[in-house]
Amino acid sequence: VQQPGLYQCTYRVSTFASSGTVRSVSQAQLSLNGQEVPGTRSFIYNRQLDAGHGSGSATCLLQLASGDQLRIGAMRIFGSSPLAAIAQGCSLTLLAL
Repeated sequence: VQQPGLYQCTYRVSTFASSGTVRSVSQAQLSLNGQEVPGTRSFIYNRQLDAGHGSGSATCLLQLASGDQLRIGAMRIFGSSPLAAIAQGCSLTLLAL
Protein backbone atom coordinates (compact mmCIF):
# COMPACT_ATOMS: atom_id res chain seq x y z
CA VAL A 1 0.00 0.00 0.00
CA GLN A 2 1.39 3.40 -0.96
CA GLN A 3 -1.11 5.72 0.78
CA PRO A 4 -2.14 5.29 4.43
CA GLY A 5 -5.84 5.23 5.23
CA LEU A 6 -8.96 3.16 5.71
CA TYR A 7 -9.53 0.57 2.99
CA GLN A 8 -12.23 -1.89 2.08
CA CYS A 9 -10.31 -5.06 1.15
CA THR A 10 -11.99 -7.86 -0.82
CA TYR A 11 -10.32 -11.02 -2.04
CA ARG A 12 -11.57 -13.94 -4.10
CA VAL A 13 -9.83 -17.28 -4.58
CA SER A 14 -11.00 -19.98 -6.98
CA THR A 15 -9.56 -23.49 -6.78
CA PHE A 16 -10.10 -26.79 -8.55
CA ALA A 17 -9.18 -30.43 -8.10
CA SER A 18 -6.34 -30.91 -10.59
CA SER A 19 -6.53 -34.72 -10.37
CA GLY A 20 -8.01 -37.46 -8.25
CA THR A 21 -11.50 -38.38 -7.13
CA VAL A 22 -11.33 -37.62 -3.40
CA ARG A 23 -13.50 -34.77 -2.17
CA SER A 24 -11.36 -32.02 -0.70
CA VAL A 25 -11.78 -28.69 1.04
CA SER A 26 -9.48 -25.71 0.66
CA GLN A 27 -9.17 -22.64 2.85
CA ALA A 28 -8.08 -19.11 1.95
CA GLN A 29 -7.31 -16.12 4.14
CA LEU A 30 -5.96 -12.58 3.96
CA SER A 31 -2.72 -11.69 5.74
CA LEU A 32 -1.40 -8.24 6.65
CA ASN A 33 2.36 -8.01 7.09
CA GLY A 34 2.57 -11.77 7.63
CA GLN A 35 -0.27 -12.03 10.18
CA GLU A 36 -3.68 -13.49 9.36
CA VAL A 37 -6.43 -10.86 9.40
CA PRO A 38 -9.16 -12.14 11.78
CA GLY A 39 -12.48 -12.92 10.10
CA THR A 40 -11.09 -13.37 6.58
CA ARG A 41 -11.02 -17.15 6.28
CA SER A 42 -13.10 -18.64 3.49
CA PHE A 43 -13.65 -22.30 2.68
CA ILE A 44 -14.02 -23.95 -0.73
CA TYR A 45 -15.48 -27.40 -1.46
CA ASN A 46 -13.62 -29.17 -4.27
CA ARG A 47 -15.58 -32.28 -5.27
CA GLN A 48 -13.37 -34.10 -7.80
CA LEU A 49 -11.60 -33.73 -11.14
CA ASP A 50 -13.82 -31.98 -13.73
CA ALA A 51 -16.44 -31.20 -11.05
CA GLY A 52 -14.37 -29.54 -8.39
CA HIS A 53 -14.27 -25.81 -9.15
CA GLY A 54 -15.19 -23.50 -6.30
CA SER A 55 -14.61 -19.98 -5.01
CA GLY A 56 -14.28 -18.34 -1.63
CA SER A 57 -14.15 -14.66 -0.74
CA ALA A 58 -14.07 -12.25 2.17
CA THR A 59 -14.37 -8.51 2.68
CA CYS A 60 -13.05 -6.46 5.58
CA LEU A 61 -12.16 -2.89 6.55
CA LEU A 62 -8.52 -2.25 7.40
CA GLN A 63 -6.61 0.79 8.55
CA LEU A 64 -3.43 0.51 6.46
CA ALA A 65 -0.11 2.31 6.72
CA SER A 66 2.26 3.15 3.89
CA GLY A 67 4.36 0.06 3.14
CA ASP A 68 1.85 -2.46 4.53
CA GLN A 69 1.75 -5.70 2.56
CA LEU A 70 -1.36 -7.78 1.95
CA ARG A 71 -1.18 -11.40 0.85
CA ILE A 72 -3.78 -14.03 0.05
CA GLY A 73 -2.91 -17.54 1.22
CA ALA A 74 -4.69 -20.77 0.34
CA MET A 75 -4.23 -24.44 1.24
CA ARG A 76 -6.02 -27.79 1.26
CA ILE A 77 -7.37 -28.59 4.71
CA PHE A 78 -9.30 -31.81 4.02
CA GLY A 79 -9.04 -34.66 1.51
CA SER A 80 -6.12 -35.77 -0.62
CA SER A 81 -6.85 -34.61 -4.17
CA PRO A 82 -4.26 -32.12 -5.43
CA LEU A 83 -5.77 -28.63 -5.64
CA ALA A 84 -4.70 -25.66 -7.74
CA ALA A 85 -5.69 -22.00 -7.99
CA ILE A 86 -7.47 -20.80 -11.12
CA ALA A 87 -5.29 -18.02 -12.55
CA GLN A 88 -8.10 -15.75 -13.74
CA GLY A 89 -10.26 -16.65 -10.73
CA CYS A 90 -8.23 -14.95 -8.02
CA SER A 91 -8.27 -11.25 -7.15
CA LEU A 92 -7.59 -8.67 -4.47
CA THR A 93 -9.43 -5.35 -4.58
CA LEU A 94 -8.61 -2.37 -2.35
CA LEU A 95 -11.02 0.56 -2.16
CA ALA A 96 -9.82 3.66 -0.31
CA LEU A 97 -12.59 5.05 1.92
